[in-house]
This record gives sequence, structure tokens and C-alpha cells, in this order.
Amino acid sequence: TAFCFVRKYKTINLKMNYFFKILAAVTILTFLAACNEDPFNLPEKKGSTTLREYKIIYSTYENSVHNVYLSDFRSKNNVLWSDSATVRYSPYNSQIYLRRYSADKKHETYLYDFVEHKQLQRVLRDKSEVLWVSHIPHKNKILILEAFDQLGKLYLADTDGIYRELIADKCNESFISPSPDGSKILLVYDKYWSILNIDGSNLQLLFPAEEANSVHWHNDSKNLIIAKQTDQNRSSIELFNTANQTNTVLRNIDDDIILNAKISTDDKKIAFFTSDLDLYVLDIESSNLSLIKDNPNNFLEYPELPILEWAPNDKFILCSKFNNSVTGNAKYTGLELINLISNKATSILEDDIALTAYWIKVK
Repeated sequence: TAFCFVRKYKTINLKMNYFFKILAAVTILTFLAACNEDPFNLPEKKGSTTLREYKIIYSTYENSVHNVYLSDFRSKNNVLWSDSATVRYSPYNSQIYLRRYSADKKHETYLYDFVEHKQLQRVLRDKSEVLWVSHIPHKNKILILEAFDQLGKLYLADTDGIYRELIADKCNESFISPSPDGSKILLVYDKYWSILNIDGSNLQLLFPAEEANSVHWHNDSKNLIIAKQTDQNRSSIELFNTANQTNTVLRNIDDDIILNAKISTDDKKIAFFTSDLDLYVLDIESSNLSLIKDNPNNFLEYPELPILEWAPNDKFILCSKFNNSVTGNAKYTGLELINLISNKATSILEDDIALTAYWIKVK
């Protein structure tokens, strides 16, 4: 009797082991399937950056009207945050500068904090029609571009409203970018990509603006990531050392033009669009190239740089979405979020034209 009991116990025990193994496998597969369906259900490492603290802020332009929206990308819920307004430069943590238009054609530029949920500061200048304002990381100062017809003066200001002129004219409003450590400014000055110290000293003209399709800071604040066309049939992504002004080619691309190239927050990858509107990711160490999205459209109706923003955790890319226009060429018609693990796209904006889009901290 005892022997039969032991045999039955072992048989039951084996069956239970098989049952729990099957149950565990089903649970894992169900979890992975959920992650694929919902790209925001990915596990986060302890202490790592989580997207739960972020939303997406973007500005649109449709029928001569500018609006700013705030998107909770998990629920795909887009809220009109400010009408008759726009954002130009990237936020700093939870704060961003917005420019608002009024019916009497007066312009107001102000700072808003999305964690504190309040307006912190207005930026005013006499005799100025347009003010674009950018944070300087790690500094209690801001950059102010006083622009007329896309060119203007560049000022350095503190939060007490004390201004100091850095450059008298010829600054292009389309691109002004403080370095990640807040020590330098990258800008297009007098039709040249240029850098200068944050106090306005040591202005260096690097190379003509038409030689590069895009130029962005490396996270080390010492180098630049450059996308350029080297000849008619070849483009390259290059690392430009600002100290000795030397280039290192990271990857050549044949038979295509690189439109925009940005490095990930961990410095390991570079994402870029080509003129065929295909999205790639380059692994810097191995030089391996991965096609993330193949767009059927192959020509932009307007030759502007597509939006391209790495998520703070480097697992997603926020980028422009393209559709065919009435001419048969491609045009920007929205925003989408690409999951770099599954390569699946989540639509953020369907029809309107997105001018800028950024991740902003809200918690």
C-alpha cells in the first residue's frame, strides 16, 4: 500500500510539474504578446529612465493656424493645450518656452512648467515682433533670438531680465542649440554652421550651411553628429570634433541622401531618415545598419527635415509620418511612435502638419 501511494504521489507530482511549466510558458508568451501589442508595456530596469514620467508636446500648422497639443501616447489621447501658439526649441526637463499669437498680431513668449502646471515667466522685448527662446542646460540663463524674416540678433539673458547681446545680426532662427553641458552654442550664422562659447566669445565658423543636411550635438558636448552629401551618389554620417575641427566618418550610404541624423541618449546608436523617407538605425560600434521603417513614398513635396526624436529610454523614436499628396509626392501628415524592438508604429497625429515634437517631463 505504501509503495502504491508513493507511485501515485510521484505521478501526481510529475503531472503538477508539467502543468506549472506549461502555465509558466503560456504566461510568458502572453506577456510578450502584450508587449508587442502595447509598446508601452515594456519592463523597465530598476533605476532606468521610464516613459511613465513623459508626454509628447507638439505644435501643428493647418489653415494658417498654429496650435500646441499635449499627447498621452499610451492612451493615444491628444489634448489641445494652447491655441494660436507654437514651440520651436526643445524643452529642458519639464519646462518649455511657447510663443502665442493674439488677434491684434502681438506676440507673447512665455515659460511653462508641466510638473508645477503653471506659467513661470514672460519674455518681453521692445520693438520686437518675434522672440524665440531656448533654455541653456544647467544654467540659470536663456538664449533669446530677436528675429525678423528668419534672421536676427542673439541675446543671453538671466531670469532677472538682464540681457546681453551675443551676436548683432545674421543668426538664422531655424537652428540654435546649446550644448548638453550648457557651455557652447551651435547655430547657423552668416550662412555657416558655427559655434561660440555661452558668454559670446570665440565665435568659430565651421563650414558652409549647405554642406550638411543636419548638424546636432553629441551628448559629450565636444563633438557634432553631421549628415552630409559627399558627392552625387554618396552620403555620410560623420563625427565632427569641435576642438580641432576634424571629421571621422561613421558610415557611408550609397545612392541615397541622409536628411536628418540624431544620436541616442546612451551614445550607442544614430537614427536617420534618407531622402527615400526610410528610417534607419546605425549601431556605432559595429557599423551595422538596421532598416526600421520602409516608406512607400520616395520624394518629399517640401524639402524640410523630418521630425526625429529619440525617447528618453532609447526604446522608441518619435518621428514624422508621410502620406501621398495630390501631386503624387510625399508630404508630412502627422506623427508616429516607432517601437525599436518590434518595429511597430503607433500613430500620434493623423492629418495635421507637425512642425515640432518633443518629449516633455510631466511628473
